[in-house]
Amino acid sequence: MLTISEAAHTPYWTVLLFGLTAGSTGYIALIPVSCYAYLADITEDSSTLTIRNAFFNVAQSTASVFGGALAGLVSDISIPLGMDIELALFVIAFIYTLWRIPQASSIRDLKRQRGNTLTSIKSTKPSPMAFLKELGGLLKEGFVTYKRKRVGHRRAFMFVSAVVLMLTYTTYVETRTSLVIDTFVFRRTSHQALAWSAKDIGYWNAIGYLTLIVGTLGGVFIFKTVFKFRETTLILIALASSSVRLAVMAFSTKSWHMYLANVCGIFSGLIQPAVVTFMTQLVPNEEVGRAMSLFGIAADAAFIISNVVYSNIYRATVSWMPGFLFLFMSILQVLAGLAMLWVHFMSKTEGVGRIEQLLPRDPRDIQRAISTLGESTSEEGQRMSIFATSVKEKSKKAWKKKSTTMSIYEHAVERRLQKANSAGFWESLDDVRRDRKGSFY
Repeated sequence: MLTISEAAHTPYWTVLLFGLTAGSTGYIALIPVSCYAYLADITEDSSTLTIRNAFFNVAQSTASVFGGALAGLVSDISIPLGMDIELALFVIAFIYTLWRIPQASSIRDLKRQRGNTLTSIKSTKPSPMAFLKELGGLLKEGFVTYKRKRVGHRRAFMFVSAVVLMLTYTTYVETRTSLVIDTFVFRRTSHQALAWSAKDIGYWNAIGYLTLIVGTLGGVFIFKTVFKFRETTLILIALASSSVRLAVMAFSTKSWHMYLANVCGIFSGLIQPAVVTFMTQLVPNEEVGRAMSLFGIAADAAFIISNVVYSNIYRATVSWMPGFLFLFMSILQVLAGLAMLWVHFMSKTEGVGRIEQLLPRDPRDIQRAISTLGESTSEEGQRMSIFATSVKEKSKKAWKKKSTTMSIYEHAVERRLQKANSAGFWESLDDVRRDRKGSFY
């Protein structure tokens, strides 16, 4: 894209080549997915992971605020120059990531190194076919992660969460950066048209991102820190906020209506961090990266949907209701909210996301659960043993008469408490937890 300037007059087919290169490497959709996977690798507590994901989302929104405001101020610069500035920032981010974040060897890298030591260099020389075969294997593992049978309804929870994230990402694309929103606000064909300019939409986007920052920070503090809501509750709140925002946009005829829509969607930024954290509660640690990799595929599919489906819907309905597309998207999010409401109650019944909160309350319950695991023969008996909340008088007396020598269980409890008390909130910058290798390939 650096060659596309007014002086070079590069043919259009070169744009297709650059687009093919960017698309084959995942483009920008892979960046937040990789960051979420990295945060899941270095964060053990799910509540802390939600807060960190929210801060990451806020950082993205903050950059978008500056970008939107800058786009409104320097709207007269050429498009190639804007692309050059964007690519220069990508290069800076790439160099900083490569220098600042330590790279841990994945399981596949360790297998390659072991193979190189056991065989000759000639036999392990990489080939294009081997690379394509490995790439196909990685994609297959990602899909198998969602297809694998799991306890209870966890597999259904994963599919619903992925659909919700894809739908909300599509909403983000359509109402922030797509051609549809530009056509909607630039329209001048009726007396109720907004008739905006590039400066107007730049300021509107900047204020919208600023609203998301306030809503994400405030929502995490109020709903997660104060009220201790579950991740599914945060997703429901975010879906409701986003649906109301879309409905207001659908009937907007004045500029202040559009700004009111941004205020209504103040909590819509909670969806991504909450969905990512909820996903880590459904799959083992080694599958987190593979599960999130399909989030990137879903995000790329959102671009296809926005260009094929939503654009055609807008063109078919703009003559009698210009905002029908946004109303249609609002209805889709309401339907997704109903599915997520089922996930909320079923996950609560199955104890998803609550095990870590129940463990530290009474260590005697854990000891009793461990001692009775072998006595329970049925699945229901095991479930009742694990999630028991009351202790009989006999177990209390046995706890008082324990020997002075620490058991394996007591060592595990003490180690858990030490890790919980020693881990700082920003400690992940230095502690990359190399014992968790290979979760993101």
